[in-house]
Amino acid sequence: EFPDVFRPGKPGFDAVLGNPPWDVAKPNSQEFFSRHDPLYRTYSKTEALRVQERLFAATPGLEEEWTRYQGRFKAMTNWVRSGAKPFDVTLGGGKAGRELAAGWADRRAGRAHLAHPDHPFRRQGSADLNTYKLFLEAAHHLLADGGRLGFLVPSGIYTDKGSTELRRTLLERCSWEWCYGFENRAKLFPIHSSFKFVPIVVQRGGHTTAVRAAFMRHDVSEWERPDGAVVELRVEDVRRFAPATWSFLELKSARDLELVEAIYAEHPLLGEVVERAGAQYSAEFHMTNAARHFTSRAKLEREGLVGPDDDLRDPRVRARLARAGYLPLYEGKSFWQHDPYYAGRPGAESVSKAVAIATIREQLDSDAWRAPRLVFRDIASSTNQRTLIAALMPPAVHGNKAPSLDGLGDDALPMAALFDSLLVDYVVRMKVSATLNWFYLETLPIPDAPPGGPFATRAPDLVHRLNALGADFPEPAEDPLIDPADRLAARLLLDALVADLYGLHPDDFRHVAAQFPIYDKDAPEEHRYTTLAVQVYDTMSADGPEAAERRARELAAARRAAGVPFGLDEIWVPEGGWAKANEEAREILAQAEAAA
Repeated sequence: EFPDVFRPGKPGFDAVLGNPPWDVAKPNSQEFFSRHDPLYRTYSKTEALRVQERLFAATPGLEEEWTRYQGRFKAMTNWVRSGAKPFDVTLGGGKAGRELAAGWADRRAGRAHLAHPDHPFRRQGSADLNTYKLFLEAAHHLLADGGRLGFLVPSGIYTDKGSTELRRTLLERCSWEWCYGFENRAKLFPIHSSFKFVPIVVQRGGHTTAVRAAFMRHDVSEWERPDGAVVELRVEDVRRFAPATWSFLELKSARDLELVEAIYAEHPLLGEVVERAGAQYSAEFHMTNAARHFTSRAKLEREGLVGPDDDLRDPRVRARLARAGYLPLYEGKSFWQHDPYYAGRPGAESVSKAVAIATIREQLDSDAWRAPRLVFRDIASSTNQRTLIAALMPPAVHGNKAPSLDGLGDDALPMAALFDSLLVDYVVRMKVSATLNWFYLETLPIPDAPPGGPFATRAPDLVHRLNALGADFPEPAEDPLIDPADRLAARLLLDALVADLYGLHPDDFRHVAAQFPIYDKDAPEEHRYTTLAVQVYDTMSADGPEAAERRARELAAARRAAGVPFGLDEIWVPEGGWAKANEEAREILAQAEAAA
């Protein structure tokens, strides 16, 4: 085809334009089974699996049809994996086969090629097939040297780990000229308003020094004259901020770029820090594949282990469960920043499942569940009030949507202070769209805290007092922070300590705080968390940590005096209060030990 394009001398198109499909090529059970059960999309994952079995039993041939449906996607995956090397096939066994293959390779080498020899699809990565990547790599292959490509694709082209190989090709073997990102807030496309898409312009050949980029734009007419919001994103910075994946940070201004460069400085990245500590990232129980190992609240009630009015966050209930051989299962909904006893949404339990300790020992290779761990939410959006949500979890297990860093030991306390800070969240929000994968987190800069400095001497204790409220922690805080004003003051001071650790100027921290426009938005601006955090850091920079601590307490007291609610600092409290609940929980555990 196109003999006038693929000709000797300069084969390929001078320009390729496209808006390819943005579909992930994998089986969609909701789409398939909704034809047989209109309510299928409303079921939970566990219920859906039971409905599948029921439909297979009731509908002859349906299971075979489902198998064939899945097989088509597997066949497509195999074709893509093999299509990159179309001549890499077995022509015979042993030496004869190798000689035959070499002979054919020599014959092919002697023929004139009118297309680039690097056949697609070699750069699709190890993730699920995504049709936009297939089309994009094919378009790149069809370009003549010096030809230009203009495509409209999802933001995954510059963020996702699965796009790493394709992204590096566009940077190392092309001149990537434009990456102008939009959020679908104006509903240009009939998809979710938070979905992000990006027109890119790439010239084949050469290499990229810097990409003209913009992110989170909303008026598509800007693309007609795009220079106003552009940041020159240098490739050396891309490699520095994400050395393994070359993912782009969603920088909104030159100020962001300058600030991020200062934040990264020469600090080691989290991946290096975790490896150096002998720790590791853990996803633990998959919420769908391992669902058979979970014990629901209803079953716990049937077995007489909990009552209908018991709360699975209560240390007394957890003590009874531990005595019976169960630990709570933490999910993303189970915690908030510095709050492992999160109240959650009204009418919904934040902790609603448990796992038998015998099952835990059988299924998990590690015994990290015996100690408190740093957990964070996997589901996160850069447009939420906060993106990185982390807490210290007492001895328990967790699902894959609430992964943990295991083996940090005492370092989990200062790490939690960093994770829940405005400053680190500011960097995270430039990296993620909807899922906070480890490959994003491992690229965060983590400074070494000088021993005896303000952060090292204050932050760990504050984190311990904010998180370790219950007797289900091996070492609960002796002076836990329960009053909402005390918790607010502690978090304000932690944010100041973190900003000081990174060496931020007060004006830079003011810019960081401004990137959280909906955080604590129900409070009047003068009492809003970000406003108070800026004031505390101003005091820290001018007069030191003791003055900052006093200022944080004054501001928290002023908020209370003004009658402004404390929002998420108003934590859940067990019946009778924490002191009574912890005392009774210890008695339950002591009785269990005595009986054993």
